[in-house]
Amino acid sequence: VWSVTANHEFILSAASDLEIRIWSNHLDDGDRFECLKVVRRGHAKTVRAIEYLGLSEFVTGGADGRVLMWSIRDSKRSKVDRVRLKCKLIGHGCSVTALAVSKTSLMSGDVKGSIIQWDTKERRILRRFDGHRGAVSVIQFDMSKVVSGGRDSNILIHDIITGRCLVTLHGHTSSVSALQYDKNFILTGSLDGTIRRW
Repeated sequence: VWSVTANHEFILSAASDLEIRIWSNHLDDGDRFECLKVVRRGHAKTVRAIEYLGLSEFVTGGADGRVLMWSIRDSKRSKVDRVRLKCKLIGHGCSVTALAVSKTSLMSGDVKGSIIQWDTKERRILRRFDGHRGAVSVIQFDMSKVVSGGRDSNILIHDIITGRCLVTLHGHTSSVSALQYDKNFILTGSLDGTIRRW
């Protein structure tokens, strides 16, 4: 399993076997999560990232370079009736390694170090952010900045309007694997075994 995300009703997982699984977010009598649906279409290679877009929509990114938007139709009994592929977002020519979402925007990062900002309503590229010297592993953003961590051990801060890289933070000695950003500070975790506050 490469990625998981959840809301109050469902857990979504993405894996190397090309499957997207939808699980109940409620434990059964055996303290297990029930798998409600397995989606075996859409990606031709490993599904690397998955994020919710809203209550009944989610997005996936794959090693095939595809960013796919999906919708879930569920019944009132927390069962999944249907999962529908809504659209394919074309722009990465290589493996998609990270996703981040807001209500109207989506960011996807790739193995070559680029981040694409998508307009989810118009289904088009708004902007491209470059600067990592390797795969983008984590992304967060708000109305003014895009903060990303990469396998190059750096954290980049881009202006969301101009696309310009404002600063590169150095300090980790291995891949940045976790990131939390708000207006006051940035917390990062790395495969070097450290957590840093910037």
